[in-house]
Amino acid sequence: MGTDGASGSLAEKLRALKTASGCTFSHIINLGGRLQPPVRFNRASLSEWFSGKSVPSDPEAFRCLIVLLEPRAARKTPGHRRRSPEEWERIREEAEAARRAPDRTAPFGVGVAPDRVANRNGHLPALPVLQVPPSELEIHHAPLPSRTDRFDDRPTPYMERSFDGELRTLMGAVLAGGPSAFAVLIGESSIGKTRALREALVALAPDRPLLRPVGSQDLVDLIKDDAIPPHAVLWLNESQRFLGDAHGEKAAAALHRLLRQRSGLLAVGTLWHDPYWRQLTERGVPGDPHSHARALLTGPLCAPINLPAELSDTERRRWLGLAQGGRDQRLLHALEAGRADGRVIQHLSGGPELLTAYNDGPGRVFDHFGWALVTAALLARTLGHRSPLTAELLIDAADNELTSRQRGIDPDQVLEAVSSSGTYCALPALVRVRSSVRARTGYEPADYLHQHTRARQRWVLGSAALWETLALHTTDPADLERLAESAWKRGFRKLALRLGKKAVLAGGHLAPAELIGRLDRPLDPSGEGARWVAAHASLTDPWAVAHLVRTLRSSAAPHAVDALRDRAQPSPAGSRPSEVVQHLTVLHDINAVRSLESAAARAVAETDVTDSGAVAALLRILNTADLRESSADLLGRDPAGRAKLAPLSPLVDLLTALADAGETQHFTALARRAATEAGLTDPRATASLLTALRDAGPAGAEALTHFLGRSPAEQADTAADPTHVAELLHTLYDLDERQAHLLLAQRAARTADVTDPAAVVTVLLALHNTHAHTAVDMLLRRAPADLVSLDRPDLVHDLLKALTTIGQAPSFERLARRAAVDGDLAPANWTAALMKSLREADADDIIAQLLSRQPAELADLSDQYLVFGGWSGLVDLLTELHAVADTTGVETLTRRLADEADLDDPIHVSMRLKDLHESGVPHAADALALRIAAEMDVTDPSSTGALLSALHEAHMTEAVDLLLRRCPAREADITTPGIRLLLGALGRAGAQGAVEELLARDPAEHVALLHPKETARLVDTLRHLGAQQAARTLAERAEQMGLAQPGGHDVVYGYETDGRPAAAWTWDDLD
Repeated sequence: MGTDGASGSLAEKLRALKTASGCTFSHIINLGGRLQPPVRFNRASLSEWFSGKSVPSDPEAFRCLIVLLEPRAARKTPGHRRRSPEEWERIREEAEAARRAPDRTAPFGVGVAPDRVANRNGHLPALPVLQVPPSELEIHHAPLPSRTDRFDDRPTPYMERSFDGELRTLMGAVLAGGPSAFAVLIGESSIGKTRALREALVALAPDRPLLRPVGSQDLVDLIKDDAIPPHAVLWLNESQRFLGDAHGEKAAAALHRLLRQRSGLLAVGTLWHDPYWRQLTERGVPGDPHSHARALLTGPLCAPINLPAELSDTERRRWLGLAQGGRDQRLLHALEAGRADGRVIQHLSGGPELLTAYNDGPGRVFDHFGWALVTAALLARTLGHRSPLTAELLIDAADNELTSRQRGIDPDQVLEAVSSSGTYCALPALVRVRSSVRARTGYEPADYLHQHTRARQRWVLGSAALWETLALHTTDPADLERLAESAWKRGFRKLALRLGKKAVLAGGHLAPAELIGRLDRPLDPSGEGARWVAAHASLTDPWAVAHLVRTLRSSAAPHAVDALRDRAQPSPAGSRPSEVVQHLTVLHDINAVRSLESAAARAVAETDVTDSGAVAALLRILNTADLRESSADLLGRDPAGRAKLAPLSPLVDLLTALADAGETQHFTALARRAATEAGLTDPRATASLLTALRDAGPAGAEALTHFLGRSPAEQADTAADPTHVAELLHTLYDLDERQAHLLLAQRAARTADVTDPAAVVTVLLALHNTHAHTAVDMLLRRAPADLVSLDRPDLVHDLLKALTTIGQAPSFERLARRAAVDGDLAPANWTAALMKSLREADADDIIAQLLSRQPAELADLSDQYLVFGGWSGLVDLLTELHAVADTTGVETLTRRLADEADLDDPIHVSMRLKDLHESGVPHAADALALRIAAEMDVTDPSSTGALLSALHEAHMTEAVDLLLRRCPAREADITTPGIRLLLGALGRAGAQGAVEELLARDPAEHVALLHPKETARLVDTLRHLGAQQAARTLAERAEQMGLAQPGGHDVVYGYETDGRPAAAWTWDDLD
């Protein structure tokens, strides 16, 4: 029961960063206090983070810590491997995920597939890939061109695209026995994701067993039952069904663990980017409901591949050739249907035809009952019901929206019709699914239909009848939590608390704290609601309980924590060490003395004392809680004599814990064992042990001497991670072990990979900074400047900087010339950085060689590059081209920006116009501004407003005039909240006529409202523009929806689902 490996790894990296930065805890606390706003670090928390006792739970505080330390480490320790805040956040999230039990069943917490027949073990049989019909893999039939309600069951010819090669290369490596991987195709609905997976498997693994779990619990059971055959392929189509439901975290953790443990295991899946990929990988969400899914999807074992929704011109020409060669009218029909926008593949699934039929409303393709069923499913999904919808829920919801005349049909027959192919359209509007092989059939709206209607439905309030039906039939705790959130946002506060209360009883892991957060004094004047939550919240998840405790203490009823204390129980049998320690921490926090003592005694008796990390974590909480007897009992089990000596990191953690506890005798015994028997090959672990022994002072002196006598410098693996070798070099240097340091330095210089620029930089600077000058010369004689790979321009740039730092001009010149002649000039930021380095070195001849390659022509202007920082790189490149008087290059890049730059993200482009305008070549910005002003979708008020503001601030009057001539005030969608940005931008640009034209369309009456702050900003904008009546209209609408700013009676009590202001009510009125 101790620090998990990932947590330990985070602590090690933090300690290394702290050492490199030269900061003490006092420095960190003082520096944090100077930030704006100040960040209040405390010594106890910092100690726990750096020792690995706990993982930072606040991402923002952790980010601030990194922002403080990384720049200082880079300045103080040249060669320090600098990690971005995003990389640090991934490390933190993985550590947090590792501390959580992968098989948590805590009810604090949607998993489905087509109807199938299970084998006698409850799992679907693993059939060879070729024997599984495409229809069972949810691959849609293509409708016949003349009949959108009929389809041809023959598969259409398949056209490979650029992503197919990437997918098959990945799959081939795994299928050949390489590291396991989870290949996830990401993109919109009906763009060929599932078909691409099957085609790749048919080509590469036609006889491999294809295992198709039915849902998340089935996946967990398959892994737990060891029912995944060797060389099997896991089919996880619509991966949100396996990773995003109530059992999704268990499934994600189990799958992640399985992929780490096995080689040659291939899992494949699909996801929409929005909302599923975004939601499953999002950070900073209260309660962190998808930590395990995020760790899996953003970790090294997952290979996400993004699929475009449109065919390029080249692909459309190939598609035409394929259609004509096979005389397949379906391909020709799809090509013609998607000619205008390139969205061709979608028409093979029948998705656009289904969308058109639905948008036509009842009475044409759909009858009234069928249309009402589909609408109910779509709205339920939008409002937060993501698990399969029961037939009872759908029929009740639809029935409530119909007249008696429209009900004259058997609802079961209608439900069967809308979930069958060919009844209304070729693609069924509802899909039959089951959460497990034994579960009842449920229903989901067709993906294509949901994806292309949710944007307008997200603002729908939902009828009173629909809300009551959802409240009655919904049982899944995660669904209830989401429905409660939607109800609260819409001003249905009483309903939101009813749903939240039901979610608590169902075991929702976010529900207790969320419910407390909504219970202010007027709604719970006596604190009865808070006490009820404390009395009924599940206590099986210690992290959720800790969150609940914090929420209660900051609420109007902090005394409700007493109810938690009265219910405190030991952690469940079989809990992971991290869970046990967290549980003890909570018990200590709420002062549950008796429960804490009994839980501690049980933990001491059950802890595996050979697990150094578990013992260290338990010892720390026992000492924090002043449980001296339990601490003595734990040490009485002789962990110092029985702890495993490998891996070394948790052993060092235990040594540190013993030293902190003042247990000198046990520390000395364990230190002696470690110094005598511990392995010496891992340089980072060796460095950590040396540091721990040194920091222990006299208690570790003898063991330190003995350990050094075993010559760790001679036995350390210098082919390991160069940063680890560098740490050992610095440690030996700091210990003043000159002979050992020199030996390791020479070994590192001889074995460093001189083709890897990152390795060369790390070792070179470590040698330089520890004054191993002879070893520096040894390394440079191996000619890394001539041999390093140029594949990573950023790493090459780092090596150039390092060579400059240590004064190695000849090596700098050789490497710079190689980079200029053969390096990748697509990333404009690194080309610019190279040019700047060459200018500063007065390397005019090398600059001339670089310019001869026409870097302005080679710069990457694709959307993928530009969105991720490329615009600033282009600005830098233009600046450098201007600085070296390359007028041809400036003109070329300017022309390309105006003609070729991808403008799919106009807001991002708008943000960069000012930088471009100030780069020294303002005509480049002018050309790009005219293009985007001409091509901007002026129906989008957010993007149009952002662009207009940027153009006005940069004084680009020609582009401003062009944009205004396109009449955004007349064309903009006035139902979206982004209308505020357009109104403000028009006002600042002095376009009073356009402001009046836009206000005449009455956006205050039509704009969709959900967020109080956004609504308040729009009211302020209207008032600032002098539209007082419009501002009053909007404010009244906001009050009626419960979205006004706090302070009014109606805001406190909200509204009934039929729109009537709710009368005063309290918690006692919920039953």
